[in-house]
Amino acid sequence: MHINDRQLRYFVKVAETGNMTRAAALLRVAQPALGIQIRQLEESLGVPLFDRHSRGVSMTPAGQRLHERACTILRLMEEAESEIRSFGESRRETLTFGVTPSIMRLVGSEILTAVRRDLPDVHLCLIEETSSVLEGSLQREEVDLALTYQLPAGTPLNNTPLLVEDLLLVAHPDQAPVSDVMAFSDVLDMELVLAHGRDPIRILVEEAAREMGRPVKVAYEVQSLQATQRVVLEGAAAGVLPYGTVAQELASGKLKACRIVEPHLRRTLYLARPSGRAPFANEDGIMKLMRSVVKQLALDLEDLAELCETGTEKAQAISGRTP
Repeated sequence: MHINDRQLRYFVKVAETGNMTRAAALLRVAQPALGIQIRQLEESLGVPLFDRHSRGVSMTPAGQRLHERACTILRLMEEAESEIRSFGESRRETLTFGVTPSIMRLVGSEILTAVRRDLPDVHLCLIEETSSVLEGSLQREEVDLALTYQLPAGTPLNNTPLLVEDLLLVAHPDQAPVSDVMAFSDVLDMELVLAHGRDPIRILVEEAAREMGRPVKVAYEVQSLQATQRVVLEGAAAGVLPYGTVAQELASGKLKACRIVEPHLRRTLYLARPSGRAPFANEDGIMKLMRSVVKQLALDLEDLAELCETGTEKAQAISGRTP
């Protein structure tokens, strides 16, 4: 009979505890079963490995030598298993994927579920940041891919416009207009909570106001989505926000929103990646996921968004491939 790793593990545990009962408990096996394995090991080797006495067991000289060898063998087996398993793990591709807060709220859970279900060889690191932060992270190659809004002209990033989304005037129900639409000139009469000057929505609002020769009444400057929502929920000011950031509050009636017109305030969603980045190992699967995410976003936004391209043209633009 050949020695097996189970016999060695059992032997080492008995040797280290000096007690069959304690070793059986630690190994979570019945004591009689443990005793049988030790006896079979001794019979296979043809020498006693333990001296039995009332206090337990102690190793014989042969047992001491086997203990040295067994510890080495078991350690090498663990190292070998770990090394070989690492070959399989190293084939998993890590994707650091950035999304804005509004996208995270609308489809964040769907992204996580889809990657786990459809891309088992991809380890996803999903990051939520504002568009301006994501742009910088992409340029520093800290993020592999991102869905971000309003990239500046001349950006060094590879990018594809996916959809155009209307922004909303969001206010406390007591302050919101009765109509579903509101002229931008009327928005400028309201006190607003906006992010800092580099924020894409802030830039859109100020550029549209500048064209009308009007100032923007910034009552609160807040670089925090949660704080912005709190200001609006408390009725301290209104906000110019995307639907995704307040979808739950609108559904519950805590906030009300209307579309901004004359002019419409719209922002463009881009799929962006660092310039010159090599294709992903699972490029087709990842781009299929992106198309699925954009499709779900368009469904969630309904008439607030328009796809930049349709059908196969959009699919090819997102993946960077041509027919």
